[in-house]
Amino acid sequence: MHTPFRPRLQHIFVSLALVMLTAMLLHWRNAAYWLDIDRILSPTTERWIHVSIDISIGLSYLAISASLVYLVYRAREAIPYHHVFLAFGTFILSCGLGHFAHVWTVFHPRSHVEGYIGVLTALSSIATAAVLPPLIPKILQMIDSAQVSEQRKTMIQQQNEFFTVVAHELKTPLTAVLGYGELLKRRIAKDGAASSSITEPVTIMNEQTQRLARLIDSLLDLSRMQRGKYAVQREPLDLNRLVTEAVHRFQITLTDAHTLQLSCPPAQLWLSGDDLALEQVLLNLLHNAVKYSPSGGQITVAVEPIGEAIHVRVTDQGIGIPAADQGSLCEQFYRGRNIDSMKMSGFGVGLYVASQILHCHDGRLQVESTEGVGSTFTVILPRLLDVGDSNPVLAGSMEVAEQTMDEGSARRQEQCGLPLAEE
Repeated sequence: MHTPFRPRLQHIFVSLALVMLTAMLLHWRNAAYWLDIDRILSPTTERWIHVSIDISIGLSYLAISASLVYLVYRAREAIPYHHVFLAFGTFILSCGLGHFAHVWTVFHPRSHVEGYIGVLTALSSIATAAVLPPLIPKILQMIDSAQVSEQRKTMIQQQNEFFTVVAHELKTPLTAVLGYGELLKRRIAKDGAASSSITEPVTIMNEQTQRLARLIDSLLDLSRMQRGKYAVQREPLDLNRLVTEAVHRFQITLTDAHTLQLSCPPAQLWLSGDDLALEQVLLNLLHNAVKYSPSGGQITVAVEPIGEAIHVRVTDQGIGIPAADQGSLCEQFYRGRNIDSMKMSGFGVGLYVASQILHCHDGRLQVESTEGVGSTFTVILPRLLDVGDSNPVLAGSMEVAEQTMDEGSARRQEQCGLPLAEE
């Protein structure tokens, strides 16, 4: 442990300074030694007073400079502009040496040491004065940024509390609406004689109610994640089957303007993951493909094993994404400029959250797009390397991985810190 030693050095310097002053007072306690016959300070007394004061100040300056150097050495990564502290330390050290040089000159009047030390003090003073003024605006900007960051944290906390309250207040009545909507839909299907003027509004009502339910679930997930209570359950699953079932369920909601094509290999493709979370990622991409293809067209979902990874591609014939925006799509709250110009609704968090969920599965999200032609989003996930007769195994392990926000690392918490929401 190096921490106790360095601070002790400044204590030694300060103690020596106090001892120096105390010794002077005790040694010259005789008034006759202090004063001459005219009752004024004698030359010897005056000289030793100056010597003692210079040594005390010099030792104090050494203690200050040693503390600054130690601080920069121990926390240089955390201290911004730490070179300024080194400049101050050099300046203070040269001032201390100047006092010691003055003591040397008292006993050696012909010495030039004090002059040399004076030049060093002048240079260090100029250097410190030169580096400090340009940093003042930057330091003030850092203070403003810190205040903004603190305000942002407060706003996020208030936002999470608001989401939790609103979500719980809406959950109960919405569950009732969902139940009665499904009951009405079954009653109409059972009668078989209902006209389109009845079935169409009921269908729209159910779709919008389910969309609102997904949003409420996202708000609740957000609250859990911010409190470190969101869990990701990873277990062996067949991605081929997951994609097929999700696409078939999504196909029911499509209108005549869009067609959905699925391409999957016949073999099973196993991976270790959370089926609900991965299904949310896929549904998010499908919703985006429909949303950003307002003129309709074909949406293609293709599953393909490539080496030790599985690629799931979602391709649309929509508005596309400008090349300048493609590198920022997975940033939180980011929306493309062509989307804003078309007045499309959304929060700009869907792709960000999807990418973070994939990070939690050791995967990633890639995008290829041409503006005005369409986009292809590719989900890349690692395959299970060894598959037994009944249980697939990843790297020789058959354990089910459960990753919680409390147990994960800081990086994992950042990656899994938001729920899936529609783009």
